Amino acid sequence: VSLLEAALWDQDEEAVKKAETALRGYKSSWIWGKNPRIDTSELRREQSLQAGVSVAYLTSDEFLDTALQATGMKDPTFHDLKQAFFMGERKVGAGKICPR
Repeated sequence: VSLLEAALWDQDEEAVKKAETALRGYKSSWIWGKNPRIDTSELRREQSLQAGVSVAYLTSDEFLDTALQATGMKDPTFHDLKQAFFMGERKVGAGKICPR
């Protein structure tokens, strides 16, 4: 299970598949106090909650474009983004599941 968790943190999909395949071979439901039959999507959800917003996303051109369009400003601060992203009519992510 720890190999699967590490692969998920590293976003290494090949290693995730290998870890999932290895875990399918265990007949026992508990190994060293962990359940190897844990749903990968549940682990992704837990890690997403722990990690928060990715620095890679916050420094991306995609986020910059979104921020500029949402605020109409040339150089918005995070305080400027609060109203546009979370309080305005078009809240970012409203009604969507986190893609991670």
